[in-house]
Amino acid sequence: MTAPDRVQSAFCSIDRFKYYQIETQNQEALLLARTLSRYNESMDLLRRVKTEKRLIVSRRSDCLRREISELKSRLELLRQHQESSKVLKDVLFENTIIKSTKLVKNSGYTLRQYRELLRQAIMKQFRNQVYPLLDMLDEEENRIDPSISALKRYRDHSIVHLDPRYAFIDTIQDTSQGILNDLEVVFAHIYNHLLIL
Repeated sequence: MTAPDRVQSAFCSIDRFKYYQIETQNQEALLLARTLSRYNESMDLLRRVKTEKRLIVSRRSDCLRREISELKSRLELLRQHQESSKVLKDVLFENTIIKSTKLVKNSGYTLRQYRELLRQAIMKQFRNQVYPLLDMLDEEENRIDPSISALKRYRDHSIVHLDPRYAFIDTIQDTSQGILNDLEVVFAHIYNHLLIL
């Protein structure tokens, strides 16, 4: 095997591995979604929340539902406009990344904080039913942390430019396809929360 062939073979292996990684993460997200929906069919979460916490849980659930719905519509627009003008695609791409990052890793209100609110708000007798679902979502978030971090890094370095270490770099690698894959993985995690809201 010649040197160029070995290099080509190595790149093909890397591509296959990346594809396998993405597919595995998507399959795990799908399995989690099925599990959550099966639990959700038999459970009304709001009735399992302490009376004094119902209003706040209800309002935060509504807010997150709205945010996730908006993110879903933006992601669908991004998929539809892959072949459109670069400006439109870039605007949708950046907007979707900012919105998804805001929901999972932000200094403000995130899905992790919502899960913590639920842990505190669930009545004692229902904790053994609800806590496993929240634990599954925690585990999934930990598993996809590299994708979340990649999105946050891309947002900080390429969109917001608030990181002074990267503000003066002239060449920013075009990693939009990799970031798009990370975005899909993170969105699957975000969308799974709709099943418990």
